[in-house]
Order: sequence, then C-alpha cells, then structure tokens
Amino acid sequence: GEEAMAMIKREAPAGHCVRSATSSLAKVLCWGLEEPIEKGVKVAHQADFLAHRLTGEGAPVTSDWNNMLKFGYDPMEDEYPGWVKSLTGACGLGTEQLPRVVPPGGLVGEVCEEARQKYGLTEGCRVMGGTTDSIAAFIAAGTKGAGEAV
Repeated sequence: GEEAMAMIKREAPAGHCVRSATSSLAKVLCWGLEEPIEKGVKVAHQADFLAHRLTGEGAPVTSDWNNMLKFGYDPMEDEYPGWVKSLTGACGLGTEQLPRVVPPGGLVGEVCEEARQKYGLTEGCRVMGGTTDSIAAFIAAGTKGAGEAV
C-alpha cells in the first residue's frame, strides 16, 4: 500500500479524493503492484458488476461519474485525466480495462435476453447509471446550487 500511496501523492492533484488509501484508485494500484493484472480483467465497482451482469457479457463494463470520482475520473472533462492513465499504466492496467463512464441517469444498456428471462423483465428494459449514497442524500435534501450544504 505504501508504494501505491507514494505514487498517488506524486501524481494526483493536492486535495483530490484519490489521495486516500480507501480510494478505488489506491486499491487497484495496490493490486497491480502486488501481482500483474491480466489484460482480460476489467475494473468494476460492485454496482458496475451488477449492471454488467444485467446487460450481458458482450456489453461494456460501465460506471457512473460519482462512483468513479475516487478512481480519479473527471466528470467536468468527461474523461480519465492523464495522471490517472499514467498511474494505471505504471501497474500494467490499460485504459481499455477501465469502465466506460456515464452520467447518473445515463443509459448503461438494455437488459440482455438471459437476464430478462431469469428475472421476468420485459424486452426494452434498460439499465441506467446510478450514483453513490452520499450524492443521492445530497439530491434528496433539496439542495439547489453551489454554497448549499447538507
């Protein structure tokens, strides 16, 4: 863990949430530094894994802006910043192994035939991007703009 955190501290902007040992970026870097991450492996949060199971093996692994914040994803630029690509590349993880990212409420994909049959869902049922519990609480509290807090 110490080597991964040192790498993050060298690359990530001061104050960024990835600078915590509990960030998903720190965890993936620790993994990649301990043992090589095979090229076929995809990075996914729990919600991403479940959404992928619903959309099927042929669909891309997809996450949302808020789940990917602690991986370093920049929702304002809608991309993984260069410093994230540099860090993941240093442990052998290619950008093709990272999730495609959609905004909360964005389309992840349609539920695949296998999942529709297994769970009794109708054709055309869609999986949408979600959010984290803290962001959902912020929205539920009725905040409207910058400067408001929960």
